[in-house]
Amino acid sequence: VWGSTLPLLRSRWSARGGGLRGSWALDLRLAVRMGWKNPGLTAVTIFALAIGIPLGLAPTHAASIFELPPTVPDGADLYIVKNYDRRASDWGGASLPDYRVWADRLESFEALGTVRRTGFNLRVRRPGDDGTRGGPAVEGAELSAGALAILRTPPLLGRLPTPDDERVGAPRVALLSHDLWRDRLAADPAVLGSTVEIGGAAHTVVGVMPTGFHFPYRAQIWVPRQQSATTLDDGNPWIVFGRLAAGASPETADTEAAGVGAAVDPDAPERAEWLRPSVVPFTPGLFGVGRGGLAAEQGFYLVQALALFVLVVACLNIGMLM
Repeated sequence: VWGSTLPLLRSRWSARGGGLRGSWALDLRLAVRMGWKNPGLTAVTIFALAIGIPLGLAPTHAASIFELPPTVPDGADLYIVKNYDRRASDWGGASLPDYRVWADRLESFEALGTVRRTGFNLRVRRPGDDGTRGGPAVEGAELSAGALAILRTPPLLGRLPTPDDERVGAPRVALLSHDLWRDRLAADPAVLGSTVEIGGAAHTVVGVMPTGFHFPYRAQIWVPRQQSATTLDDGNPWIVFGRLAAGASPETADTEAAGVGAAVDPDAPERAEWLRPSVVPFTPGLFGVGRGGLAAEQGFYLVQALALFVLVVACLNIGMLM
């Protein structure tokens, strides 16, 4: 480009007295004439570039999507605390003991919450029905009582879970998404205080979230996990997240998390030795990517090179056809 195109542009600029309008108009007329006389070549050219350009740019677009913050107020301040497994050289989830240790000792966060996705069998009673009716399984989430409060998104109806809802033996409560409330309960304004069956257990509806809220993935039901300090973890990983405190930076939070370390498991004390807690942006952390985003993952540049190779092949074929 530097050795051929730039001198050509300079010569055309000089020939036109400092303007390229005439030369570009001539090139455009020539291109239109060639395209009109060779419709097959034109179609092949457009088709090849229509495939090659998007494929060549796909990895870059994917990497940018993985850097977008969640669509909640001040979503860029949300970060995930997760463990890096140095034995497997891969990211892992967090356990409930990890969450308790981090929530108690990490001062770089205003508050920490934990959530994990799960599926629910839901039976509801619609207005005018004599009994409950089932339906397809619904994607939902179990969470700590204060997790939704961290997102600064008030419910459309009712309230968010409270610490009392998390106590073992407390009445079970649930929040519904706006879509679920509309589709399965006919947007009943008297839904608050009604009972729905989730996994065969009765839950009292205490709130309905606003339109478009489906944290953390496509959840439509949120239930607080009832647990005590002695509750055993079932091995299903949790997502521990929080909002950075005023004046705290991701770097200081990451350093603090590394100093605190993972929770010590009495049955596997070596666990804390090969797990390193790290603070990563919310969206990359949600999808199992580290602090550097998708572009920092192993194999990303290979995928990008292969995608660009497709674009190069398309351009070479067009050149040979020309």
